[in-house]
Amino acid sequence: MAHDTAYADMKIIPQDEWVRKVAVVRQKGERFAKKMRRKGKPFKAAILASKEVPAGAEVAMQAVVIQRNWKAATKLEMVEDANNFLTKARQIDIFHPDLLAALKTTIEEEPLPMHSIGEFFILYGRFEQKYGTSNQETGKKMEELVNGRKEYLKAYDGNKKYPLPYAVRNILAHIGTNPNTLLVKELNLAKNLLEDWLRL
Repeated sequence: MAHDTAYADMKIIPQDEWVRKVAVVRQKGERFAKKMRRKGKPFKAAILASKEVPAGAEVAMQAVVIQRNWKAATKLEMVEDANNFLTKARQIDIFHPDLLAALKTTIEEEPLPMHSIGEFFILYGRFEQKYGTSNQETGKKMEELVNGRKEYLKAYDGNKKYPLPYAVRNILAHIGTNPNTLLVKELNLAKNLLEDWLRL
């Protein structure tokens, strides 16, 4: 079997030149952030999505919140680059549901949630084993344990609020086919709740 060799076209930039390049990016970004502040916008919303989709196909997209600081202008360029990437991924049918979450959390400077998702599903399965529940029964048991505490409820499938772990499970299980967003801190809180309930 023939082997190919790959090369990275990478330029090594001296530290002082790199500092000057970053300073230019920062100056440009500060001017952009100043314009945003003048318009009274605390942040700018952008959408991560393929620029082209075939008729009748499911459309996956993710909202990104970009804070009004010097990084905002470059982050908007990153959104444009990401959307071009998503378009090419769609054209050759290699889209993966975790891709949007990874791009969103990178641009928003949140920790990547990939490993936490697997851990969440393990804890969720243990919860169902412990309490002998499944599907809607699981949601009802969690409602009982949450006991109406609003900080442990999250909207899913419309405005109705469900226990956070139950909502998180449904959002993750149907990622790309529902409009709900999930924050890393919500995922972590859901995991913490499941861990607490497993200790009861």
